[in-house]
Amino acid sequence: MNKSAGVLLGIVVAVGAISAGGAWYTGTKLEGVLQQQVIESNKELQAALIGYDATATLELVSLERGVFSSNARYRLKTQGEVFNGGLELMIADHIEHGPLPFSRLIRLKWLPVMASSHYELENNGQTDKWFAATKGAAPFKGVVNVGYDLSAEGTLDFAPMELALDELNNLKFSGLNATFSVSENRRKAKVDGYMDSLSLFLSSPDKARSNWKSTA
Repeated sequence: MNKSAGVLLGIVVAVGAISAGGAWYTGTKLEGVLQQQVIESNKELQAALIGYDATATLELVSLERGVFSSNARYRLKTQGEVFNGGLELMIADHIEHGPLPFSRLIRLKWLPVMASSHYELENNGQTDKWFAATKGAAPFKGVVNVGYDLSAEGTLDFAPMELALDELNNLKFSGLNATFSVSENRRKAKVDGYMDSLSLFLSSPDKARSNWKSTA
């Protein structure tokens, strides 16, 4: 880092008033933007599941709005054979308002954004096994920075886990780290990811054991 903490503090103080006004404006517009993003996401989910005996819907459950940040919760409901019946996931989202979210300022990222979203999966009972497999860590979490043109870039991290599939078989996963970017019209997207290993250990009733491992 080639900039001192004093310089950083001076810049933060200098832009404080502008940021406060921008953050308030962002907060007033946030719910409409989130609802529109949910609508677009549901359209994409429907398109992705065409031809499958399955449905998936995303819903904005709650939004607690503040001046500099807000907290949202989403519900993802899935049904059908593809999802082994039905599943309901709850996602918590801490949203820093733009134009200069604090988490970006401390990393010397000065480009204004509308919001910086910090999301993770909640344990709602249906995901007990997932949280047990990750030793209590959120099975997935990430950050999304949304521009004023509604383009987005961010990260998605899956936690390492060891999961018993049944009494005989288990899975060991090193975790996965991905970065992504999406254009303002959602027509262009780029995803890069890294995973160290994924191992599947299988045992037959006669105790014969085999394993499959993938590394990257």
